[in-house]
Parts: sequence; structure tokens; C-alpha cells
Amino acid sequence: MSSSSDKFISPETNVHFIDCSPAWPLLSKEERLYIYHFARASWEGAKICAFQRSYESPGLFVLLRAIFSEGCESLKGKALAKGITEDEWTNLLVFSAAALQSIGNYVSFGDKKFIPNINPDKFWIVIISSKAYEEHKDSITDIWNNIKEVMYKTEAPFANIGFRENGGLTTYYSANMTKKEAEKIKGFQEKERIAPWNTRIIKEDEKTFCLTIASAEKGHLPYIKDHEWEGVKVRVENGEFAPFIKKVMHHLSECLKHADNDNKKEMLKSYVEHFKYGE
Repeated sequence: MSSSSDKFISPETNVHFIDCSPAWPLLSKEERLYIYHFARASWEGAKICAFQRSYESPGLFVLLRAIFSEGCESLKGKALAKGITEDEWTNLLVFSAAALQSIGNYVSFGDKKFIPNINPDKFWIVIISSKAYEEHKDSITDIWNNIKEVMYKTEAPFANIGFRENGGLTTYYSANMTKKEAEKIKGFQEKERIAPWNTRIIKEDEKTFCLTIASAEKGHLPYIKDHEWEGVKVRVENGEFAPFIKKVMHHLSECLKHADNDNKKEMLKSYVEHFKYGE
């Protein structure tokens, strides 16, 4: 982060490029297809991380992917012609790179929020300079209007990922949940052997909680029902993020066709089986 303010990503931050071109020709066609589909599966699954970072991260992710789809140089030329300075462009580019790398606007390690080092009016000028804005004006305007205010907030509870009582926010849990309540539901998960990695918890009222599981399909598992647990009701549902998970399963199934040993095949079969219902 910047030495002058931990709210911004420093323009001096290094970008490390991994050059795979020397190794790629050495691989067989089957190995290339295996790697391609595994990478695609990872990318489709990574999009879920935006929903686990912050309220504004999914919209920000879509917005940045859209406006930069035409290429940086094209967008830069049009933005500078509308009055954006070189420094403002650099600052926006640094913020965008960090947000895409983190799949959200909180750093991957440390969970601290970072914001654009360019004011919202100038950010909007860059947005309306893009080809994506010309083609999808209403959608992009709607996304911007929904995220622009909260994206720039750095006071508590917006500065960190965590429970509100500890001065933070998290989308792993609904904003009205306390750490004590989360620990109670964690005890339920341990009893039912529901791993926490692909779940979220929504507090509906003081006595009702919904435990959601990411999966391609709904139902099937024995614990997909209402439970009574330590004085509260816990409703377990699966099927969250199904559109993303189905794409993950598709590419993992394609990987299976090109796997070159039994260990890989069994691993992939287990992945696909897990993602179907989230068990």
C-alpha cells in the first residue's frame, strides 16, 4: 500500500509478469487442454470471491471488466481527451489492477479496504469514455450509482472485513450478525459436518438463520432442511452461486477427458461430485 496513505494502492507497486510462452510449446495437446480447462474452472469459481469480499465488489468487478474490454490504450486516449490527467489515469489503472487481482476492493492479505486515488467525478468521466458505456449505458449507469458511494467509504465499519461489532463488515455473514451468533452456527456446522469453506450465513431475525451452500443443484443432502439448534432455527439451503458452479463443473469435466493418470482422474471426479450439491 502507499506509504502516504493506506487507503490507496501506490503507483510504484510492482506488477510481476509470469511468462509461460517458453514452456507452453513443450506440452502435448492433451496437457494444454488439461491446463486450459483447469484454469477456466478456477476463473469461473474466482468470480464468487467478489460476493464474499464486499457489497460493492461484484458490481465493481463487472464494471472494470466492461470498461477495459476495449483495451487500455483506446480507453486512455478517450479519457485524456475528456480532461483526465496522466496521474489520474495512472491512479485509476493501479486501483483497477489491484481490484481485479483481489476480486474486490479489499486487499487479498490483511482484508483492508483500498479506494481509487481519483475523485468520483473523474472516475465517471473514464467510465463514460468507454465503448462499453456507449453500448450498455443503462446497465453501467445503474452499477455505478449502486456502488459509487460505498466504494469510497473508509470510515468504520467499511475500512476492514470483519464483524460490525469489531468495526468491520463481511459478506460471509449478513451485516446484522454478531461474532457470538456466528460461533453458535459454527457449532451447528461442526455437528452436521458441513464444512464452512463454501457457505454463508444470513440472519433473518433473532431466532432464524439461513445457512447457504454453494453448489450447482439444490436438495439431495440429508441436512437440507430446517433444524432446531440451541434455541434458534437454522435453515440449510444449497444451490447458491449455481450459475458459476455449473461452469466450474463443466470445465472440470473437460479436464477429466485429458487427465493423464488415475490420481488426477479421481481428484477431478471428487471435485465434480462435491460441486454438484456442495457436500
